[in-house]
Amino acid sequence: MLETSNKAGAPAAGNGDIVRIDPSGRQTTIVSGLTFPTGMTMGPDGDLWVSNHGFGPLLPGFGQILRIDPNN
Repeated sequence: MLETSNKAGAPAAGNGDIVRIDPSGRQTTIVSGLTFPTGMTMGPDGDLWVSNHGFGPLLPGFGQILRIDPNN
């Protein structure tokens, strides 16, 4: 699960998370500290690809695509 912000209220920089939810419902944070993540997909190798800085200032080069190994 991708969380744009893990705090109540308006999204804030550095509060984004990727959380694994197992079949029992237990949640495990895989990555924290993301800034305005807006999309995530799993690649054929099992790594996660995440758009970080998906919204915010309209500055050239502001957005990022991160590759994350969910098993580390």
